[in-house]
Amino acid sequence: MNIFYTDAASTDGFPNRCFLYNVDNGRWTERVFSQNIAGYGETIDTTVSFAIEDLIGTIEDQTWKLSGINATTVRPVLLLCATADNQTLEYSSHAADDDGIPIDVVIETKDFSTPHMKNLLDNLIVLGAGTGVTVLYSKDKGASWVSLGSKDFGVTVTDKKFWRQITFRTIRFRISASGYMRLAGLAFQTKLVSNF
Repeated sequence: MNIFYTDAASTDGFPNRCFLYNVDNGRWTERVFSQNIAGYGETIDTTVSFAIEDLIGTIEDQTWKLSGINATTVRPVLLLCATADNQTLEYSSHAADDDGIPIDVVIETKDFSTPHMKNLLDNLIVLGAGTGVTVLYSKDKGASWVSLGSKDFGVTVTDKKFWRQITFRTIRFRISASGYMRLAGLAFQTKLVSNF
């Protein structure tokens, strides 16, 4: 059983952070969404209803309430509002997969900065899964982007190297795909080129 708790990232609108408490293992998890949380709810199976005729055994043997409803196994859910195209997206921590249409996935890292040093990057290792995964980098805090390439990872998590020698003081990466993508990790190693 999971409990959702949402928290606004600022005072100017809907929350975009969700804290998930797993009652079974007693652990909290934080999830920050790129879209705002517009609602929360349970998925109810309306095809199942309970009536007196459905009783089996004595009244003391019953574990459901009269006029009860049946919550499905993919509950609870969060509703996210994609304001750019007026879509409502559903996020469930229980669903093994979904049958919705694929949407573009974009993951962007923070800036990796060494303000007093210039570094050389030889390659970026991406650990993930998916098809048509594109990797870009930016040396100007996301104002412009340069492609490192696009690769197919397959359905299981594997690592792929994106080769390019890049000198930088600040760098960030953007990983994107249309449809299914899973990012398990990034790795890169730098060499010092010069000090300032």
